[in-house]
Amino acid sequence: CRIRKLDSDFKRTERQRKVLSAVKTSLSGLSPFELGDIAKEIFPYIDTDISQEELLSLCIKAAIFYLDYDMSEYHVPEDGSWENTWKGSQQVITFDIDEASSSLINYIYG
Repeated sequence: CRIRKLDSDFKRTERQRKVLSAVKTSLSGLSPFELGDIAKEIFPYIDTDISQEELLSLCIKAAIFYLDYDMSEYHVPEDGSWENTWKGSQQVITFDIDEASSSLINYIYG
């Protein structure tokens, strides 16, 4: 899901969201104890300055409070509201920040 050479950055992040959604779906039916066991199993592969106790606590909180939430996707800037431009030797996207901000606020609170 992290391959950059296939298409655009938007497609790459879309693939990442699909993976995260699939992980959430597969974990949703598990108990906090089962999630804790999974967390302990993957701890050796995580590089962070958060202690294992804090990380385990976050996993348990996620299981209790967040796994049953519905997920939705939205990206800023919206499709069709940006264009590719060059800044020196770098290709970047340009968009109207006020329009993007308004669109995001409307998505969240609208």
